[in-house]
Amino acid sequence: MEYSDNDVVGLFFDVVKLDRRHASQHKKVDPFRGQYRCMLALSYEGSIDQKRLAALLQVRSTSLSELLSKLECKGLIKRSPSDADKRTFLVSLTEKGLTVAEECNIRRAKEHSKMLEVLSENEKEQFYCILEKIKNCYLKEEKDKNV
Repeated sequence: MEYSDNDVVGLFFDVVKLDRRHASQHKKVDPFRGQYRCMLALSYEGSIDQKRLAALLQVRSTSLSELLSKLECKGLIKRSPSDADKRTFLVSLTEKGLTVAEECNIRRAKEHSKMLEVLSENEKEQFYCILEKIKNCYLKEEKDKNV
């Protein structure tokens, strides 16, 4: 059977949508939404200034401020003035935030494993190589545009 490029890409995004819908059923923190993405970035980066965090998340500073206020109210992050520049605030996860981020990461890892259990190890390897090839193509295009 022959599939068009639109069929293949459409099916890929259908799977992505299903994964997001499944993830959104967890009310605590919805992976793929701003709060989770922010917490994930902070768990990798540690303490980071708001400007760099906004760039990393690819959001406007006003949107980030609103997002950080929500996380701060939940006790998941803290903002503190930078020692180097008092006009700049550093954002980091609280102990509670670290725990919630870790719980979300564990839950998502389990869900992703469950999603892929229908594939053989060989199919997983092929799938990985194909996705990596597509990603590298996009990264090369971005790099070429910026040169």
